[in-house]
Amino acid sequence: SYDEWIQIGMALHFQSEGSDEGFYLFDEFSANAENYPSGNEPSTRDKWNSFKNKNSSVTVGTLIHLKNKYFDLKKYASSVTNKPLLRKLKDARHELKKIDWLVDGMIKSGSLVMFAGAPSGGKTYLAIELLMSVASGKPFLDQYFTKQGDAVFIACEGRDSVLRRASAWINAKNNFEEIDNVYISEGEIVVSLPEKAEVSSESMSNFMVENDINPKLIVIDTMNFSLGSAKENDVNDMTDYFRKISNNMIRKFGATVLLIHHTSKDNSDIRGSSSIRGALDSLFLVSQPQGNLFKVVNDKHKDRDLLFPFNLEGKSIDINLPDGSIESNLVLYRSQIQVSASGLSPIHQKALEVLEGEVGINGVMNKSDLLAHLGDSRLPKNASRDIFKPLTNKGYIETNGRKVTLIKPKDMFD
Repeated sequence: SYDEWIQIGMALHFQSEGSDEGFYLFDEFSANAENYPSGNEPSTRDKWNSFKNKNSSVTVGTLIHLKNKYFDLKKYASSVTNKPLLRKLKDARHELKKIDWLVDGMIKSGSLVMFAGAPSGGKTYLAIELLMSVASGKPFLDQYFTKQGDAVFIACEGRDSVLRRASAWINAKNNFEEIDNVYISEGEIVVSLPEKAEVSSESMSNFMVENDINPKLIVIDTMNFSLGSAKENDVNDMTDYFRKISNNMIRKFGATVLLIHHTSKDNSDIRGSSSIRGALDSLFLVSQPQGNLFKVVNDKHKDRDLLFPFNLEGKSIDINLPDGSIESNLVLYRSQIQVSASGLSPIHQKALEVLEGEVGINGVMNKSDLLAHLGDSRLPKNASRDIFKPLTNKGYIETNGRKVTLIKPKDMFD
């Protein structure tokens, strides 16, 4: 009953002196009930925090009383497996099984994964490639075998863009045929510390159960938008966040959860508390060094050696909208185009080589002359944006009107 539930919470709070360990016990116990707080109801964390203001005489004795009331302890004890508290390692090792991969050799089933990068850096394109590959059972990036199953995209932002990008993928990689077992949310959900008007991870989880959706992959785009009032730099908030991800998505369905997140301003690491990196099973950093060229770096992997960095190329695919108009969007493919450790594409490296050879450090050259020297049929249409701006931002050159000045050679990078 509700009153006994409150008594249990107060007893755990008293016994644990209000610690997080006590709260986790209370929350795990509460999650077993059909009316586990969700939606507009107060969260178990809110209820837990309210206990500290009560001068409670409810102690662990109350738990013992309720346990005796609801359980025949002898029958309960006999129903529990008689495994010893300790086992020999050599015996326990016989329980080992090979890793269950969602994406062969890359992403483990039932794991917590993150694609991170700068805004508009390609991470959502890569997430859609994974989402559609799992839902269709096609190889991820046309190379890595996937385990087919229901796939869910929680679109906390940019839902319209996701629909367009998924449409391009269907046209390019599924022969224009719809995929029946891929789902997208109507809006955002809040995993941790939900506001009153938001959809919670608990209610989303219950909806999937009620509608026979058994996801193998759940994408949350972006993590920041699913935090509610929680703060990504707060260790306690993020601990609560990942615990709810585990309870409501990973453990409940055996699903892999993919978080889309942003990197810091200098793109050196993911944003937020160090506990975020610690919670992840694998982390992939996605960047866009030039034009439609993307680079993926596997920065963490618990279950195997780090994958070698690889490059992707976005190819423009036409899509037909319901109103009859035609648009285009990118679909990712593996690319053999190499990007240097400094993030320079071949065209950037060639431009610097021309400047070094023709004018040297601090030398000045006309932009038109430089482009003529490049003489490459694959030159981007917008040279100012795709050649001169990236090199300026990285400190290799300075531009002034139609002139370009070489500041440092291509083999010097941060």
